[in-house]
Amino acid sequence: MNASVKTTTKTLKWIMARLVLHQDIQQKLRKDIASRRASGDHTMTCGGRRRRPFMEAIVLEALRLHPPAHYLLAHTTDKDATLDNYVIPKGSIMNFGVASIGQDATLWTDPDVFRPERFVEREEGSGVRCTTGGSDSGPETKKMMLFGAGQRACPGAWIAMMVLHSFVEDLVRRLIGFRLLVGWMHPSTW
Repeated sequence: MNASVKTTTKTLKWIMARLVLHQDIQQKLRKDIASRRASGDHTMTCGGRRRRPFMEAIVLEALRLHPPAHYLLAHTTDKDATLDNYVIPKGSIMNFGVASIGQDATLWTDPDVFRPERFVEREEGSGVRCTTGGSDSGPETKKMMLFGAGQRACPGAWIAMMVLHSFVEDLVRRLIGFRLLVGWMHPSTW
């Protein structure tokens, strides 16, 4: 239970910190939330969840830059394997540095820059999802493996994503009546 709650709250803190530091993105999200609510846009995806592309892009970008765990659980190879001309002998302990994957300059343009737009349609991260599992793991999952991939992917990943989307939207929506988060949270006012 600690892993699921702590990783989700840690990610929520990073998302809110990024929104405070990037007022232009915060403003765009506020407008997106307000316009979707005003228009009654409740486009649904599988599972009955509302589709919120810009919200999803912000969450994915925050997760890419600030993964809740830097390494996945270690695994042991059950047979000899070859990876990029390296032989990995049977019985070797394998670990994946998921934080490094999300910030790899060969996979991402300006990997240290917070730019949620990279996850919108027709951009470099548009096909990337971090809740894939089972047979859905393909080339796009190798750009981010925050919750693992394949059969050993985190079973609670979709719940974490749903909670993050809901919490961020609710926090930002409640603050729409206020100025921006900046007035009382931005470091320049401290």
